[in-house]
Amino acid sequence: MKTRVTIRKRLVSGNLKDPELHQQRIYDIQQRREIFRVLALIAAGAVAFLTAALVMWLRS
Repeated sequence: MKTRVTIRKRLVSGNLKDPELHQQRIYDIQQRREIFRVLALIAAGAVAFLTAALVMWLRS
């Protein structure tokens, strides 16, 4: 969050030369976050499935 504020300040002050490149960077960061979120959900689902399978296997 802090970096976003400093980048915005630079954009306003004109230190950051290319605003489109900046937008692309923000978009890339958001995409990366989204991918990590999906991967975390998949991993959590896999752990839950394996745990359930292990419990069923141990019960039988």
